[in-house]
Amino acid sequence: MVTTATAGERHGVKLWRSLNPLLTRFSEHRAAVIDVTYHPTENIIATASDDRTIKLINRQGKLLTTWKGKQTGVLGLDYHPNGSSLVSGHNDGTVRLWEISTTEPTKIVKVTTLTDHDALVWRIAYSPNGSVFATASEDNTVKIWDRQGKLLRVMRMEFAMLLLVPTVS
Repeated sequence: MVTTATAGERHGVKLWRSLNPLLTRFSEHRAAVIDVTYHPTENIIATASDDRTIKLINRQGKLLTTWKGKQTGVLGLDYHPNGSSLVSGHNDGTVRLWEISTTEPTKIVKVTTLTDHDALVWRIAYSPNGSVFATASEDNTVKIWDRQGKLLRVMRMEFAMLLLVPTVS
């Protein structure tokens, strides 16, 4: 069974079955849900909200845990392809790299804050092999980082809205 998550409506997330109607609704956020991403190996969906939190839910819509962002909303997020980390983008231009326990995928081991953007960070995307991730910001840049958070490249663009996943050869 395929589960699809949709975000945004009335501070919530809706979970749908592939060939059936609405499976469940999750409405624990206090502000708009901006983005969702699936854990690559676990039954977990991460949600990003303007209420400054990342909430982890299972595919039945049960809240597993809440991670506090900063003092600003969380706009975008993506899991590393092996599930070992999650990267989030924020209203204040920061990017947070959340290292996750390998034995407990809802437990944070370490959080690193990256401050190289000058405006809000809309989108995050890991490369398919997980060696790098990209961030797109309202400062009209897309930045490429290694998986530890070292800035590798800056691309200036008229409108930096990351709609593709970077590929590294």
